[in-house]
Amino acid sequence: MDILAILLLWQLIIVESGQYIFEYYNEEIFEKCPNIPGNNGIHDFFSVGQMTLELDEGSITARGNSTCVWKEVEPTDRIEITVEVYIFKRGTWQVSPFTLYDRDWCKSLFDKTSLWYKIWTKNIRESDRKCVNIYGQTFRYDEFTVDTVLEFPTNVGGRYKGVTTIVAIDKRNVRKPNKVCFEITGEFHRIK
Repeated sequence: MDILAILLLWQLIIVESGQYIFEYYNEEIFEKCPNIPGNNGIHDFFSVGQMTLELDEGSITARGNSTCVWKEVEPTDRIEITVEVYIFKRGTWQVSPFTLYDRDWCKSLFDKTSLWYKIWTKNIRESDRKCVNIYGQTFRYDEFTVDTVLEFPTNVGGRYKGVTTIVAIDKRNVRKPNKVCFEITGEFHRIK
């Protein structure tokens, strides 16, 4: 590839960069994963009846508390989480190159350098900072806001869904059958 082609490609990437707002399809944010019998989505993981999520143009404000209700999980279990991002193209959901995997989620939940901490767990009160593998553990939140306007270096407009799967693995390294699965779906719209 010659230098002119590289410059033209770079210009296309820069021209398409900008600010995008994510519009959630479901006002409750979280949806059940389809095709999984007995799946209750986020409600298999947390009781969120005492938590309020308010959607506003460009942000979500959260307040209240949530309680771990994940059954048959022990405090000694290792927790794995996978977040796969899909984009809707040509009439079907296609896997995007964006996947987030954490082999030991309990270790990174409150690590100040982790994505989980920056977006979510830094807002949990210090005394409640325990892993999600403790049934009945309540997380009390200081009110916080998550920005849904993001800057991207390339065009990301379109329909997306993030599928989160959480599994517990016991001390013998055996995966437990009570996997949690929930989705977030919506659309990125260019605003700038």
